[in-house]
Amino acid sequence: MNRDLHKISQYSSGFQETRWATQDEIKSSATRVDLSDDKFTGCGLPLIANTKRIYLDDSDTHSLIIGSTGSKKTRLFCMPMVHTMINAGESFVVTDPKGEIYDATSGLAQENGYDVVLLNYRDLEQGDMWNPLKEPALLYKQGHIDEATSMLNDFVEAISMEASMRTNDVFWVNSARMISVAVLLIMMDVCSFDEINVKTFSRMCVEFGKVEDPVTNKMLEIPESEWEKNYLDEIMKIIPQESIAALNYFAVGRSHEKTRADMQSSLFAFVKPFLLQRRLIRNLSETTFDIRSIGRKKTAIYIVVPDERSTYHFIVTSFVKQCYELLITEAQKETTKSLPVRVNFVLDEFSNTPAISDMPAMITAARSRNIRFYLVVQSMHQLFKRYNQDAETIKGNCENWVFLASKELNLLEELSKMCGNTRTYEPHEIQRPLITVSELQKLKKDKGEALLFYARHYPFVTHLPDISEYGFTQKPPAVSNNIRQDDVNSIGPRELFEEIECGRRPVPFAGLL
Repeated sequence: MNRDLHKISQYSSGFQETRWATQDEIKSSATRVDLSDDKFTGCGLPLIANTKRIYLDDSDTHSLIIGSTGSKKTRLFCMPMVHTMINAGESFVVTDPKGEIYDATSGLAQENGYDVVLLNYRDLEQGDMWNPLKEPALLYKQGHIDEATSMLNDFVEAISMEASMRTNDVFWVNSARMISVAVLLIMMDVCSFDEINVKTFSRMCVEFGKVEDPVTNKMLEIPESEWEKNYLDEIMKIIPQESIAALNYFAVGRSHEKTRADMQSSLFAFVKPFLLQRRLIRNLSETTFDIRSIGRKKTAIYIVVPDERSTYHFIVTSFVKQCYELLITEAQKETTKSLPVRVNFVLDEFSNTPAISDMPAMITAARSRNIRFYLVVQSMHQLFKRYNQDAETIKGNCENWVFLASKELNLLEELSKMCGNTRTYEPHEIQRPLITVSELQKLKKDKGEALLFYARHYPFVTHLPDISEYGFTQKPPAVSNNIRQDDVNSIGPRELFEEIECGRRPVPFAGLL
């Protein structure tokens, strides 16, 4: 009985509610790696570090890193984490807005036997290529219709997210999404592999109707010879009317002319990045690496995407979701239902890219599949704006929190409350926050100070070296893949209709129910 009383006595009013964790307590459950070792025994979020060794979290937990612009999120956390992953032989996918992580670590990764992939959307003449429609096409043509359709829906969701956030009337966006899915299913059935790309998709979507370009206010250029027919309509008329494509298309395609024009405006917003940028179409027309092998052999994927404009942000969303789903499929093939090589997603500017559909479910299921997420955000406001109520689930599934700097009052108050209150009893009981809102704003950037909520330890303020102080091996950046085809093989709706009509291509089933 006395033993039971002792167990609960720590929660009574006479005991301190909270305190700071000690270095020894943090170190006791962390993994120590010595920087002089050729290979590390673990990798992950740095907790305590100096120029000789790092104590880090090698567990399967996810982490949330919060810091306003210029708070050194990349230099204190992202870059050291990537270095430890390379030295530990784990795969990673890292969003790298400036390309600095690639410059600093890709050469070392290549020397250590990694397959290095660079998706470079700052310089479309450099790096690898990724076709977001390749894997869905492979699944579709292998008979996995449901899986392929789900992946196509994810792609449409990503390219339409910005349009949906700019309007209060989502009817037009949802209608355009239905048209997009119908078009993609037609392509899966009747196009060859090299024709299944965003160029063919864009040409098919433009056929839905003529509409003014909101930028130039000029009509889209459609040859006069094609004005007498809408060939996308003609294709839809000859496919089975109970197919998924027909049901999606004719639910909206038979609308009044004005309604149809409004739908086309939303549809044009989806494909506009492809229509205006030939080099982007080229980079999304082919895949130059094996996306399914990331969890089977050491692979480093760097996604360099400009953070100063949102034009290419949908690519990050599309790639992360597709990559994750394929990794889950690969994990299911293993007897352990877990990937042989752990995959780490280090997602900088996480709340600036379009929301990843099913992210709460993804982050929940990832741990048992040997997948970890590091979500780097500028503010909680951005996270909630992007993910709405799903943000709470995302936050709750990140056992590690890191705070560097913010002027966001709600966040500061939340962190202060999470740290708890201390008590003094003389001359009478006084409660005080362990750390106040004001003190949270005074963490010293030049000393690498950061507030940590690590696992179930008490809160801890750490002091981390800048990446330049670690002495990690420096190598020139990996030589990137520069293979580019001169043009993209695609097919337009008129040619496709004529070839179906004369029997040179099969009548599409388009996801027949």
